[in-house]
Amino acid sequence: MLLGTDDPERIATEFRALGADEVVVKLGADGAFVASDAVAETVTGYEVERVVDPVGAGDGFAAGYLSGRLEGLDPVRATDRANAVGALATTVTGDIEGLPTRSELRSLQVTKTNKSDNNRSLSVRLAVKSIRRTQL
Repeated sequence: MLLGTDDPERIATEFRALGADEVVVKLGADGAFVASDAVAETVTGYEVERVVDPVGAGDGFAAGYLSGRLEGLDPVRATDRANAVGALATTVTGDIEGLPTRSELRSLQVTKTNKSDNNRSLSVRLAVKSIRRTQL
C-alpha cells in the first residue's frame, strides 16, 4: 500500500492534497471511487456473467475514463464508462479483444437515473454478445 491505507476516500484525499485535481480509485468488481472539487462518490461496477480473463481490465478502465473525460463527460459518468469498459475486458481472452467500439460503447451506456443492478448486468451481457458477434 502506497499510502498505508486501503480506504478509497482517504487515498483520494491524500492524492488531492498532493495537488491532483481528480482522483479515481479502482475497486475491482465493486466499481470505483472518484473525487474532484465537485464530487466524492463511489460509482458501482458492472456485473459480468463469467470472468474469462482479467488481463486488460485495468487498461480498459483507464481507456474508458480518459475517453469519457476527453468527450466532456463529468467525472462520475466517465467513471461509470470506465467501469463498463473494464468489465467488458474481462469477458474474453486477451487484453484488447473485449474492448467495445464507439457504437457499442454508446449502446452500453445507461443513464445514471435509470440504473438498477439488474439493468447494469443486462447491459454488459448485451454488449458482450454484440462484441462477440462482430468478432466471428
